Amino acid sequence: MPPSVRTTRLAPSPTGGLHLGNARSFLLNWALARKSGWRVVMRMDDLDVARSNPETERTILDSLDWLGIDFDGPVFRQSSDLAPYRAALEHLSEHGLVFTCARSRRELKAAAE
Repeated sequence: MPPSVRTTRLAPSPTGGLHLGNARSFLLNWALARKSGWRVVMRMDDLDVARSNPETERTILDSLDWLGIDFDGPVFRQSSDLAPYRAALEHLSEHGLVFTCARSRRELKAAAE
């Protein structure tokens, strides 16, 4: 892809249906991209393995299709290429920017709820 072609992405999490806030953000981002001649890429943010599922992903894609929001190329899944995230974590770690968390998984889950 030539450097002059810009790309934006839509990255829903397939853990629940498309909510109004995401739909609005996606619509605005998509409209700007299409008006500007940019590519639009769909990347499912599927790293929450326990809650992500193909049925929810399909529902999201169907909702976007109903809204008239299209994208260029196949659907990418964040879980299919973890190398860039590992490299970024290594970079942050090498520069002393990764910090331990004293909370247990149970405490983190409770805080998130």
